[in-house]
Amino acid sequence: MLNSPGLWMGGVNFDSHWAPVEVTTAPGDVKATWTTQAGTNALTSRPLMTEERDPRPYLVITVLLDSSARPAEVSRSHGDAYERSLNASQGQEIAGLELVELPIAAPVFKALRQPLAVPGDAVGLYDVFPLASHLKPEYRKIAGQFLAAEALWTMEEQGLLGGVPVNVKLEVPKGWQTDPKEIHQHLIGEGALDLTESGIETYKVIKTAWDAPAAR
Repeated sequence: MLNSPGLWMGGVNFDSHWAPVEVTTAPGDVKATWTTQAGTNALTSRPLMTEERDPRPYLVITVLLDSSARPAEVSRSHGDAYERSLNASQGQEIAGLELVELPIAAPVFKALRQPLAVPGDAVGLYDVFPLASHLKPEYRKIAGQFLAAEALWTMEEQGLLGGVPVNVKLEVPKGWQTDPKEIHQHLIGEGALDLTESGIETYKVIKTAWDAPAAR
């Protein structure tokens, strides 16, 4: 079990439809998750790419990062996230792996602590998502940030932030608008989530290992 100042979040979003938040709190196990069936349905309902393209998923570790966290705490937390993802993907074929930060204001992160029972030393909320391996590298960061932002927006809509206003800054590529709907359309147009069937199955295995209690 990793003793990390990070909190793990689980979920899959491929068409801007999150399943209801399910909060689980137990000693040594603090977690915010989304119902996996809805995420799986959204994923598998998309048209599949042919296996002629690289079938391997490209993994992004997303983190809603407390902007007031000290660099040493962030480095340690990110290191644990990388270790967790590498352990989860052991034996699986992936096209690559990178971590994408979405900094959030300290009051917002503080507002998450009570409803999610976030430990006092946590500096980030982590998750792992798949992207299509053919997605251009310059679009991976905005894809990861958008997925992380949607998690935050969902929690805000469900009243988990106690009315604390959320204002996140997404680092959009040149020429893109900052409107979430526009970003979503750009990502769909770039095929960010057009995974092959084998890529989907690989991600499911990795996500199951990532969410396993022994990995936390």
